[in-house]
Amino acid sequence: MHGFSTTGDIVKVIKFNEDGLVTKLAPKVYTVCKEPLSGTYYLEISKDKFSEPTLYGNTEERADKIIKAFNARELPTGVLLSGIKG
Repeated sequence: MHGFSTTGDIVKVIKFNEDGLVTKLAPKVYTVCKEPLSGTYYLEISKDKFSEPTLYGNTEERADKIIKAFNARELPTGVLLSGIKG
């Protein structure tokens, strides 16, 4: 099967297997990758298992709340933490 992808003024013809087409991603850990030649981005299923991050500073109360909420949810969810350690 063929489809089309448009980015600005560029239209690309894409060949794909309809049996492999999905509308929702499975709950897993993904890495965002970039194809060096075309500059397009794609997701790759991470080979590393997810583990709870090490927390820095005096954040025990907030950290417990975040980790409990993350573990209690049945639906997939994510937590993005950023900033300088400490």
